[in-house]
Amino acid sequence: MQFSFKVYIILYFSIVFLGTKNKAIAQNSNFVFRPTSAIKDSINWHQFPEFSLPFKVVYGGPRLKDKLRLPLKYGFSHLSTFTDSDYNLPVQNRALLWYGVSRHNDAPWFSLKSPWGNDIESYKTIWTNTFKEFAQMFQDGNGAALPKTDILMLDVESELETDEAILALKKNILIPQKYQTMNNADFLKSYKNDMQFLYRQPIALANSLGNSINLFSSYADVPIRNVEFPTLFINENWQNNFNKIHYNFLDNNLLKAESVFDQQLSFKAPTSYFCAEYQIPELKYSNIAYSMFQVEVNLSVKKDDLMVFEWLKFNKCQPNSLIKSHEYIPNYLAEAQAIFPFFSGAKGIWLWDDPTPFSPSQNLSSYEYFVNGLYKLSEHKDFFTGNYSLIKNISAYEYFKNPQAIWRGVVKNNQILIAAINEFTEDNQTSTLNISHGDWSKTITLKGKNVFLEKFDMPPILANEKEILKDLDLKDFLSKNKKTTCTIFSTMGKKMGKNLFINSNFTTVNNYLQSFGKGQYIVLFEGNKSFIKQKIAIN
Repeated sequence: MQFSFKVYIILYFSIVFLGTKNKAIAQNSNFVFRPTSAIKDSINWHQFPEFSLPFKVVYGGPRLKDKLRLPLKYGFSHLSTFTDSDYNLPVQNRALLWYGVSRHNDAPWFSLKSPWGNDIESYKTIWTNTFKEFAQMFQDGNGAALPKTDILMLDVESELETDEAILALKKNILIPQKYQTMNNADFLKSYKNDMQFLYRQPIALANSLGNSINLFSSYADVPIRNVEFPTLFINENWQNNFNKIHYNFLDNNLLKAESVFDQQLSFKAPTSYFCAEYQIPELKYSNIAYSMFQVEVNLSVKKDDLMVFEWLKFNKCQPNSLIKSHEYIPNYLAEAQAIFPFFSGAKGIWLWDDPTPFSPSQNLSSYEYFVNGLYKLSEHKDFFTGNYSLIKNISAYEYFKNPQAIWRGVVKNNQILIAAINEFTEDNQTSTLNISHGDWSKTITLKGKNVFLEKFDMPPILANEKEILKDLDLKDFLSKNKKTTCTIFSTMGKKMGKNLFINSNFTTVNNYLQSFGKGQYIVLFEGNKSFIKQKIAIN
């Protein structure tokens, strides 16, 4: 059932949306990026000025002959591939990727993806030895039961994803008889609960052995698993659609989006490897929208920190595909991967690569394009510290459904940082894109498929006795959201008073805002699907 509202709220005081002149702000840098495409088996780190970012960015690419930990000087905060010279790497820069967590001879968990008939004590012996091996990689770990590391990332990948696949397991003669005789509903529930129990054991063991591991996560284990075609889903309230949420993140009754395994994870790690099968111009497959969707859909389920796994090569997403994979992605995508996740709400990136030995004939310039993207972002890194708001006027789902040029924004104080890209144009063509936030608007020019990244001052807007619905774009917002709340914060982020719950009678909004008196505030309207956040001044 749909409802429509006609709401008129007149403010009898002045609301000023804070800002300054509408102009672009030039970067203070003379750096010119020159990729070393002609040099094989080399990454020219030294061409970049040294820089850092306010995010966790893990480097899992080739180290080659690097003994200086060069990635840590150029935007990366952690290393997950190591050389002999890393034995004294500071703990805060360590990110360990634990491959093959479920690997154990012919254990059903590993061979059948079955949670039944596994020797947990035998697994614990293997895991304990693995922890010791990790610890011995560093000089502070000799004889230790656990490694000292900032991040331990598990790579399990040993569960059946769909109900159809799980029920097919019921016919396997290796499944214990008591499960084979269950009805389908009980079989599914038992499988999902028992599999989640298995997934909890490695981290539980680590926690029982000490506290030298700062953060835990598990590769690709997120409430909404990687979705190659977001259009197969509908743009909905994911928090209440438990059929879409992975069972490892549901309670024992599979009715709530909460689980013990979820609570074990310090942050979530979705994947967004680009699919080789869909790189056909006629298909108009938006790689950027696909990548943003993995972040945004999981944030819509639960607003936990996310670190997205990325790869600079194309992945084979369909097992039976004949399309050649493991080719390097285009340079514009390599650069875009370093920028857009943070505009979708990610708090980190894990740049992964195949752990097999690197061919000395590889052209590694894609890494330089990625680092160049990080460097461009670093020139605006203050936008991502303190109080800031992400601007996502069009969801990643809608961008994927209707391929077009993509833009995202970050607002802080009186400025807005815009990232934009047009994947569907020729390299030598220009295109224009209209962007807006509230009453501020701008037409920008995009060059080919290159990433646009620029900040602007926003103009002041006087709103004497105007409808707040107009100034805050609430009319459309309220028509799409139910259970909306209005909250006021100080400019330092301190919550002021209680939440105001808004229903079809919105006349209380005026009195609510007016009760705070003169001053500068941040007003947040939050619904079940989206939110609007804006700094205001009440005079």
